[in-house]
Amino acid sequence: MLVVLIAVTSLAGCSSEPSLTAEQTKLRDQFLSSQPIEGKVQTPTDIKETADLPPDQIPPDEPVVIAGRIDAGDFEPFSKGEATFVMSQLPDEGHGEDDPDHADNCPFCKRTLQNAPKVLVRFQGSDGEIIPTGADELFGLAKDDVVVVKGDATFDSAVGTITVNATKIHRQ
Repeated sequence: MLVVLIAVTSLAGCSSEPSLTAEQTKLRDQFLSSQPIEGKVQTPTDIKETADLPPDQIPPDEPVVIAGRIDAGDFEPFSKGEATFVMSQLPDEGHGEDDPDHADNCPFCKRTLQNAPKVLVRFQGSDGEIIPTGADELFGLAKDDVVVVKGDATFDSAVGTITVNATKIHRQ
């Protein structure tokens, strides 16, 4: 009986969700949206193409809404101790939607996804510094999750990467 009691009490403290401090919970609640984010959802390729426009055709700086899959290819998408992650473009909606392996087998999809820029998503505190808690821990995210983020985006053509200083995130 004592062994069963010890086993039950030791399991009671186990949880798949990491425990967050009050400050981390406040930050999670500030950024994480349980509702879909409103606005025109763009792809990383859309953001890159906008950045490539002549200066007089670039829309005024406004927050973007961008969708993608948490994925950094052969690398870990999350940074330890920083609320950042890398996201990749999703296959085009409706194109091969009945085939889960379509994007891997379609030459058009493969080329589009390979040429799409990666997106570095960052969450900053009120001091402008990146929040010192992993985004996976803070928001309960995992590799391959599909997310939509809203924030200010910049495209760095030298490295072909978009950086988003996120103000909201929604996991689909």
